[in-house]
Amino acid sequence: MTTTHAKLYSTKSGWTTAKNNLETALGIPTGGTTKYCDEEQVRSDHPEHANKWILPIETGANCQWRTDHLVTGEITYDPDWIQDAPLP
Repeated sequence: MTTTHAKLYSTKSGWTTAKNNLETALGIPTGGTTKYCDEEQVRSDHPEHANKWILPIETGANCQWRTDHLVTGEITYDPDWIQDAPLP
């Protein structure tokens, strides 16, 4: 699954609550799926969203775990959030 959108949370508890709500709405755990996503945080030196928790929002029409209809306030996912900081 390719993430194109995300919702960011300032606290881990806010992220955990949102993730748990998505898992409940999607019926997870089911089959071989035990969780909606892994914990990821925006890198600490990111200029705009440092240290926020990332909840991926799946938007694909054919995606089994589509969630864009379950949340509001999502923004475009930036792969730079979790990559190493650029060298000076």
